[in-house]
Amino acid sequence: MQELTLDICLRGVDFRVSGRAEAVSDIGGTLRLSELCVCREGSPRLPGEKALCLAFMLSRSGAFSHSSGAGEPLVEIETLILNPETGEISRDIKQKTAAELEAVFLRHLKKKLGEARMFAERARLVLPGAAAVKFPYPRLRAGQEAMMRACYSAMRGGRRLFVQAPTGIGKTISALYPAVKFLGHGHCDKIFYLTAKTSTQAEAYRTAGLLFSAGAHLRILVLTAKESCCLCRGTKTPDMPCSRGICAYAGVSGERVAAAVVRLLELQNGYGQKIIIKIAREYGVCPYELSLELAEFCEIIIADYNYAFDPLVRLKKFFEDPQNTGRHVFLIDEAHNLAGRTREMYSAALCSSDFTRLLGIYRGEPELAAALNEAAGRLRGMRRLCRQDMMRDEAGVEHGYYISRELPEGLELPFRALCGECERRLFKPAADPAAAELAMLYRKLLRFLAALEYYDERFLFFCRVEGGETIINIMCLDPSEILARHLGRSEAAVFFSATLTPLEYFSDISGGGDRAETLALASPFDISNLFVAAVDNISTRYEDREKSLPGIVACIAAVMSGQKGNYIAYFPSYEYMERAAAKFSTKYPGVQVLIQKKGMSREEKEAFLSAFRAEDHKMQLGFCVLGGSFSEGIDLPGSRLLGVIVVGVGMPGISSERNIMRDYYEQNQRSGFDYAYTFPGMNNVLQAAGRVIRSDTDRGVVLLIDDRYATPKYKAMCPEHWRHMQHFASPLSLRAAIIDFWKGRTS
Repeated sequence: MQELTLDICLRGVDFRVSGRAEAVSDIGGTLRLSELCVCREGSPRLPGEKALCLAFMLSRSGAFSHSSGAGEPLVEIETLILNPETGEISRDIKQKTAAELEAVFLRHLKKKLGEARMFAERARLVLPGAAAVKFPYPRLRAGQEAMMRACYSAMRGGRRLFVQAPTGIGKTISALYPAVKFLGHGHCDKIFYLTAKTSTQAEAYRTAGLLFSAGAHLRILVLTAKESCCLCRGTKTPDMPCSRGICAYAGVSGERVAAAVVRLLELQNGYGQKIIIKIAREYGVCPYELSLELAEFCEIIIADYNYAFDPLVRLKKFFEDPQNTGRHVFLIDEAHNLAGRTREMYSAALCSSDFTRLLGIYRGEPELAAALNEAAGRLRGMRRLCRQDMMRDEAGVEHGYYISRELPEGLELPFRALCGECERRLFKPAADPAAAELAMLYRKLLRFLAALEYYDERFLFFCRVEGGETIINIMCLDPSEILARHLGRSEAAVFFSATLTPLEYFSDISGGGDRAETLALASPFDISNLFVAAVDNISTRYEDREKSLPGIVACIAAVMSGQKGNYIAYFPSYEYMERAAAKFSTKYPGVQVLIQKKGMSREEKEAFLSAFRAEDHKMQLGFCVLGGSFSEGIDLPGSRLLGVIVVGVGMPGISSERNIMRDYYEQNQRSGFDYAYTFPGMNNVLQAAGRVIRSDTDRGVVLLIDDRYATPKYKAMCPEHWRHMQHFASPLSLRAAIIDFWKGRTS
């Protein structure tokens, strides 16, 4: 292998071109460059243009000891052609003069002239503007300067900063502003602003626009999921791979995509979904592929966590290409979600029924049917692993399980073979009524195989039997090492959220490692505007829930007695919530009650939230589930929400998976129960409570109901701006204190 570099000037633009020739040899004084290509019988056997360009660079390297009779050096290009159907390798050798090679090379280089001039202009004008950009607001909020200084310092030091910044700090601008300065001074090339929700992406895009208006003329791209911008929606399922057989926008020429990119760059500097779809339609290209190409030219890329960390979605050109320098900064918003999301990305499951259903459909296709049968047989064979822990229920149905840190021998082979057969079938242009179901299995296989590639002592293999069904799981217990590996592809990372308690826990599970730093900021709001209380003589543990209901209903009524308006009560489960809602409605029929339902559509969720109107002067109470879609990421400012009642300590439900996680952390010298249950639970509580005070003019109430809030452990986890929390043992004393709060007689 030989590294090649060539400095060349074309039309006043200086280029440095580098490449890698995999095989170079001297054959009788003539240099030979060899390349391997895969093509079927009858395909053209011309050298690839990449090989021709490398050969030209070789001709200019001064390595020649022999030349043609005319005095012009020759380069031999040997193409080794592998026929994937037969496995045979044939050879084709062409001789080219340096002049012939130069013509090919310059033709390609000319296509890069516009791009090169763009990058030159960026260095001359854009970066200095970013370095000198002024803060886009007239004044700094409390805590903003501390956060910005810590962010810039962490970026300069190549560290991973974890910031707990309560609502009102202005986290988005406090992270973006120092990152833009850092980029402007030439310390990085791209800023990846990573989020868990599209609503947060919209805020990041708006904030980046403010910095643009202030003088940082950077290009800003919002990357959206392929299925949400697909121009073939309705003709294929989200799991279907893209091919010319089902999508007219798949596999179009690179020149057309490049032309669409140029058009976007001419139009504006900010690229959301609408403009990308509009230009994609005009040029007949895939919007998703267009956005990926456009990302090369953008300095700020706003995207979901998936694009940096998911093995199936990650942007390979930025995070896996060895030619990429990794000069990126990660800004990770809502960082309390990252570890859980990463566990999901690297966990996978396969069910025997996934294969048997398709076997009946594809029996007429021998190769695919054989692969399906082999995979199904492998799964069926794993039932024997569960024999030691197998039992029958009253109906005679078998149930069993098997857990191991070690993978069964040869687990991967039948699933990888089936994955290849799925690809061959799915990418055929012929219509296939079962393609959607096959595509779903294909995606499951890809996820499973990706998880296997990362499998180590931080994972677990889990097999269970449920009647005739056999299910195998790859469970990622600890995502910290995976995240640390991906974070290593960046210059620095800033993790920030209103709730990162305890900071050391989130640093540990999110890959902070020995490069981690932490910062906890105080709330910028007047703490006297928030009444925080705990009723600590009620147990909400599972066995005590029925007898707790009268006390909980009385406490909710006490909270609402101080001021007419909108309130939300959060519960640890749907069942508990529904029983409390029924009891409350019976006792207080004059209060309008809204109840969260399982599996609500987007329209139902929007209708639920729109019912919380400002200045309604009526009593309204929402019943919601802790950790659900209404307990974080929603904004109900002012009188749209006057108070929150949190029932319980937010712990996730007891489960085999959580218990396995608990045991893993115990074995690794951590507090296993806290890592699996306590800390995630308290994060749910803090997120729900954070719905109340959204601005410096808001006033409101937070009530926590559970006897554990009186213990030192839970008191220590409460944020600093809750230090004035009061404890009550009766609804009557609570009611009196809340009335005084709304009258302004207490703080």
